Amino acid sequence: MADSVFRIGSLTKQFTAAALLMLAEDGKLSLDDPVNRYLPEVSRNDPSTIRQLLNHTAGFTDHVGGADL
Repeated sequence: MADSVFRIGSLTKQFTAAALLMLAEDGKLSLDDPVNRYLPEVSRNDPSTIRQLLNHTAGFTDHVGGADL
């Protein structure tokens, strides 16, 4: 079933958060870095930080279906 598509919902959030925290611990990024430094599709005018994303306080809405950020 390698060609099947499965909805994973929020299953990967904790793994993404753990990976970001490990990168921060290693000094490879700061939790206070702007999101658009790593995701250029996020507007340069958006001041959201990685910390805000991890705390779910960045103000992003649900973008299921590939809508633009």
